[in-house]
Amino acid sequence: TYELAALRLPFVAPSLPAVALVICGANPDPLPDMYSQELGHIILALLEKDPSQRLGMAEILRQPMVKHRRQSASEHQKPQQRVHRRFSADDVGSAATAAEVAAQRRASVAGCQRRELLEQQQK
Repeated sequence: TYELAALRLPFVAPSLPAVALVICGANPDPLPDMYSQELGHIILALLEKDPSQRLGMAEILRQPMVKHRRQSASEHQKPQQRVHRRFSADDVGSAATAAEVAAQRRASVAGCQRRELLEQQQK
């Protein structure tokens, strides 16, 4: 999360052992000023050294900013169109593992994407 907001790593050092030492002993730089203090607090709390002090998912979801964004998103969210159909037990057939089912789903999605690309190129 820090990396996405700051566009840099929170802890930098020349080697992996050195990075571990920096993580244990240093605090990351503050986020750029373009982000709210509330977001900065949430992101830095996720990097808290003491795991008992680190924000959990339930605590993050209770943050006023997160509650507001989630509510706003759910009010404006359009129903998503289905890109591919769901698989049933009949579709899976002899697939014995979840990995095989996932591969079948990826192939189905890829096929849908190729069809959409071809349709767009034909227009």
